[in-house]
Amino acid sequence: MQKREEAPSRLPSYHAHLEAFLRCFTPAADTRFYAGVDLHARSLFLAVLDRDGQPRCGRNLPAAPQPFLRAVQPFRDGLVVGCECVHCWYWLADTCRDHTIPFVLGHAWAMAAIHGKKTTCDRHDAEALARLLKGGNFPLAYAYPRERRGLRDLLRARLRLVRQRAELYGHVHTARRQANLPPVSNDVKYKSKRAAITQDIADPFVRRRVATDLALLEPLDTTIRQLEAEIETAAYFRTAMVPGSAVRRWVGGHERDQREAVSLSTGLARRPSQWSSRPPPDRSPLKRRKSPDAPPRP
Repeated sequence: MQKREEAPSRLPSYHAHLEAFLRCFTPAADTRFYAGVDLHARSLFLAVLDRDGQPRCGRNLPAAPQPFLRAVQPFRDGLVVGCECVHCWYWLADTCRDHTIPFVLGHAWAMAAIHGKKTTCDRHDAEALARLLKGGNFPLAYAYPRERRGLRDLLRARLRLVRQRAELYGHVHTARRQANLPPVSNDVKYKSKRAAITQDIADPFVRRRVATDLALLEPLDTTIRQLEAEIETAAYFRTAMVPGSAVRRWVGGHERDQREAVSLSTGLARRPSQWSSRPPPDRSPLKRRKSPDAPPRP
């Protein structure tokens, strides 16, 4: 019998583990109240549902810990709080953690895919979040703990500066292409070679434009180097505290192992010339020390 040909999958190839993106929150059996918070920068709307799905609270509050805690105080026994992943969720997660209130962070992209979930009414949005919590359809996002958010945000700040620097590189290359001048290749990345980039540009305004871009590169280079040094140091000490981590301290007297592990953990590649001056240890399995009693190889 001829094998039936299966229809091709419509999912993109980079979603090989799509179930990781579709995880939903499952409430505990002893949960009695479900609080949905439609959070904004200066205000929030709180909607609380009971186990039967009946509204028990619906209030517009200032976005501050004390008003929120006073509003949920009658429902603290068996309460779970859900909030969408917006830019100002840090303080709400920290407040719930400090007062042992279960907190769930919702995945913003997955919530946007829920039909009819989002409207322009804060009350409707907060109640929708509470009903998603109650029904086990609340899409999860990872709520970064307070101790690690600072380093993550510093990495994001570095990435933003690196993209700005790359954009300035592109401006310089584009200006020279428009003037039909020979390419400068990687000279724009080196401070000692940047002065010669504007010498063959005839138009004074184009020359001024390129000089402006080159002048902005120097402070970006300095700031990015400082950030990378601080990030690598902080990442090493944080990773070294984790049992069984990839950071190996002074293995065989070589500093290269720990620096390489930090570079992998932070995504900051380091050249071999930046490692320790000592040569790396030889870990080749073909050159391991043999036992004196081992028979000779044929």
